[in-house]
Amino acid sequence: MLLLSTDEPGLLLPAADWADREAELRGEAADLEQRLRQAEGAAQALQSGAGDATRPLLRQIESMAAAATQQQQVARETEQALRQQLRAAQHSASVAAEAQRQAEDRLAALQASSAADRQAAARAQAAADEAQRRCQEEREQSQQLTAEVAALRQQAAAAAAAAQQQLAEQQQELQALQEQLWEAQGQVRGLAAAAAAAAANSAALATVQQQSQQPGSTPGATGGGSGMGSRPRSELSTPEAANGTAAQQQAEAEEHSGEAWKEVGRL
Repeated sequence: MLLLSTDEPGLLLPAADWADREAELRGEAADLEQRLRQAEGAAQALQSGAGDATRPLLRQIESMAAAATQQQQVARETEQALRQQLRAAQHSASVAAEAQRQAEDRLAALQASSAADRQAAARAQAAADEAQRRCQEEREQSQQLTAEVAALRQQAAAAAAAAQQQLAEQQQELQALQEQLWEAQGQVRGLAAAAAAAAANSAALATVQQQSQQPGSTPGATGGGSGMGSRPRSELSTPEAANGTAAQQQAEAEEHSGEAWKEVGRL
């Protein structure tokens, strides 16, 4: 704490120096009071026995007493001024201490806020780094997926080309089988016509046999020559053979047609 000196106006002194100065002034005041009492005692003694010869000394004593009184007044005024200065200095020191405390509080708050800001900035930076890492990973995955899609497209194009070629081959096979089927159907129709003709011949032969076996027929009709007796047998054997051959050919044609339809169904 600093105070103003009365000897040198405007000079700042510590509080301890002011205390020493105050003690010194109090000592001087006590010394002056003691000298005043001594002077008064001497004046009374001189007044009782000296008369006119002691009057200059009395005036000197009175002057010294007045000076001592004035010094005491100055000392009291100085002490009062010092006390006021001390109270003002203490008040200023208290205000300064409060201001310092508030400044320290604000500094602590700012430091805490700065620490929080640094932590928030660190967290934000970490989040940004993590987002950048994820973005890089997603970019790499996207590139990988793009490459895989391109490979799959190439594979699909190759598979489509192979399937197109296979389809063309199957269409050619189907066309060939269709032609075979049409040929087989023609053969079946031809064999069916042959079978119908053979059946008609067989029916005619059966009619002839029935007529030849009826009672009352003439010998010439039954045996009038070996030619009539052997002719029915030859005619009978010929249609049967024709029917068997036609049936066999028809079965083969139907089998061939069935196989052709199976091939068409598989395609």
